[in-house]
Amino acid sequence: MGRGKKLSDGARDMIIRAYEFFLEDRSGDSEAAGRTREMVVNCIGTSNSTVFRVWRDYQAQEASNSLPMRSEEVDPRATKMKM
Repeated sequence: MGRGKKLSDGARDMIIRAYEFFLEDRSGDSEAAGRTREMVVNCIGTSNSTVFRVWRDYQAQEASNSLPMRSEEVDPRATKMKM
């Protein structure tokens, strides 16, 4: 991939799927993260920093998607949700 070019959604998805595949294959290995990234780099042919950045952004997005959304029916000062 060229330096400075924006990644397509398909390229991002491919990096994420490859990372998940290799990470799942190495479950239980405490040092798998760095080697998994290297395997994705070798498999797809992109840079280490690109794989790192795409995976970091994906994890941040997944974390934000798992947070509960604020509902208008919830009083922010209350400890329980109104039903």
